[in-house]
Amino acid sequence: MVCLAVGFGGRSSLVFTKGRQNHKDYIQQLETELLPYGSDWGGEKWIYQQDGASIHTAEGVKKWFDDNNVQVLPWPVKSPDFNIVENVWAMLVERAYGQGRQYENVKEFHESLDSVWNTFCQKDIQNLYDSMPNRVFELIQAGGKKTSY
Repeated sequence: MVCLAVGFGGRSSLVFTKGRQNHKDYIQQLETELLPYGSDWGGEKWIYQQDGASIHTAEGVKKWFDDNNVQVLPWPVKSPDFNIVENVWAMLVERAYGQGRQYENVKEFHESLDSVWNTFCQKDIQNLYDSMPNRVFELIQAGGKKTSY
């Protein structure tokens, strides 16, 4: 499993985990990969967005957000049209598997992902944030159904 966080002003490193995580593992990632950088990436009043995975919504995680004064954006269950991270993942995977690239083992794949992520242009992420007004408009026009984003 690979985790990451992005903001208009920056992004985390890739975090490779072994097996399934629990909410305590997630809190540890938030401690090291999010909290120290949140205001740098999103400004003084940054808001964190995550999906509704059970480890993200566990009571211990909610308490951690409260204890650390992290505001979390309320998020509908299935909203890929608005989730910038999903678009970042798509771009990252496309670049890692470009031209039919295949990997011999997990280590080789991790090294490639790290390499791609380290050369990933922050402007690509900023463009996704800048596209949000158009995404919202298109989603409204589509009556809440899937859009081209």
